[in-house]
Amino acid sequence: MVTIQRKGPISLNKAAFHAMGKPSCVELLYDPAERIVGLRPLKEQLPHAYPVRAQGRSNTYLVAGHAFMRYYSIPNEVSTRYIAQMFGDVLGVDLKQKGVQVTSNRKKAEDAASG
Repeated sequence: MVTIQRKGPISLNKAAFHAMGKPSCVELLYDPAERIVGLRPLKEQLPHAYPVRAQGRSNTYLVAGHAFMRYYSIPNEVSTRYIAQMFGDVLGVDLKQKGVQVTSNRKKAEDAASG
């Protein structure tokens, strides 16, 4: 699973991270005609590479994608989780599929406190 988070970060679950071979950095790709976001693992740090970092002690990994999302005008006002699949060596996310909107535990706590 891949989540395009509100305002840009891209999070990968453990299965997606392992499917790519546990890369330390990725190349972000986008096909505007097909509306597919791709993450290609890189073996070395290149100038256009995006580092992959573990999120705390969880099995979630983050890629900073804010500038990438803005450059391609990919909507990300709401965090949305998608099923990802491998296309050769690229992990692809088809934005045409209906993703699942997700909210953080913090948002749920804020809503409960205000309600």
